[in-house]
Amino acid sequence: MTGIVEWNSGWLFDHYGSEPAWIFSVAMTMIAVIASFVLVFADKKEYGQLYK
Repeated sequence: MTGIVEWNSGWLFDHYGSEPAWIFSVAMTMIAVIASFVLVFADKKEYGQLYK
């Protein structure tokens, strides 16, 4: 996954400049953070007794 994001970021930078590349990088980071929170909450729901 990281390689795909890096490749797309580089492509955007080469063709459109730094602003779209940064927007894409920030958006992908936000998606990763949200997905991490979803996984943590799903894990707590399934294995809640381990977090007490």
